[in-house]
Amino acid sequence: MKALLTSVFVLGLIFIAQASADPDPAAKESLMAVTSVEANDEKVSVSFKVPVGKVTISILNEQDKILAHNRYNAKTPMNIPYDLSDLPEGYYSVKIKTKEEVAIYSVETKEKEKVFERPIVAFGKVVDNHTINLTVLGIEKPGTQVDIFDESNQVIATDKVKVKDGFERDYRVSNRKVEGLYIRIKDAQGRKKYIYF
Repeated sequence: MKALLTSVFVLGLIFIAQASADPDPAAKESLMAVTSVEANDEKVSVSFKVPVGKVTISILNEQDKILAHNRYNAKTPMNIPYDLSDLPEGYYSVKIKTKEEVAIYSVETKEKEKVFERPIVAFGKVVDNHTINLTVLGIEKPGTQVDIFDESNQVIATDKVKVKDGFERDYRVSNRKVEGLYIRIKDAQGRKKYIYF
């Protein structure tokens, strides 16, 4: 009788240990609940909020043809980026598969809209042997830098103009003639314009 009670007690302990090591699968969150897929222009990002273990991610086109197929061991929360810029814009499926579950997300990629960049409009004229008149138009943000260079590409003068829209200024070079100099205009957006004399 004592041996039987001991066996029942040991089996009870084994059952409790297994129950705590392997919680009720129904209590586990679904794969869809712990993953997310986002598309931004031509880039797709697959995120795992919690560790999911061994997982396979496939990218499929509208005809269900596999375009990419990768395996990961997600031992921690992670983010996996995919660059689809080499593929035409359109609809794709992201298939995430673990040993127990499959989650499929639909995404749409679009080519990033190209913003038309207007050039800097600038005019330079020689006023006299030592003076340049510079007019600059189309500046959208304050912080335009004007650099004057000599023939050996050395900066001999710099001016930082903190106005928007445009400006007109005279630049005087006292120790040499204007001929052979050039001006580089660089605005706060990184656009450049060169004027040669």
